[in-house]
Amino acid sequence: MKINILIATIDHGLEKIKDILLEPQADVKYIVSHQYTDPERRSIPAELKREDVVVAQLPGRGISRNRNNALNLADGDVAVLADDDVRYTPENFEAIRQAFANDSKLMWPVSRSPLPPAKRSTKNICRWNLCSM
Repeated sequence: MKINILIATIDHGLEKIKDILLEPQADVKYIVSHQYTDPERRSIPAELKREDVVVAQLPGRGISRNRNNALNLADGDVAVLADDDVRYTPENFEAIRQAFANDSKLMWPVSRSPLPPAKRSTKNICRWNLCSM
């Protein structure tokens, strides 16, 4: 099973993506859709120049446009829409693999920070809720 982590970010948010990346796994690919409002923001950090990371850049603003761009690039069996400040663990990916292996009707994993909005930070760890049809 191939998992795509789809990350939409804008301008300096590209610099935060390195904090999301785990050690490469054969079945996980990170697809980063990066919008820029100034051509000077197009520089791709060296840490993102890995075989398991794709960075697609487009000018302008708009989170829907940005996420749609990432979705258009997805080529995996599972696509996870991720914010640019969420952190994952290898166990998160294993939970996805196991959930889909154990439930043929599973349609999508849904995650939300367990903290109220005022207390959320870049230290949040993703927790999965699994939705079946």
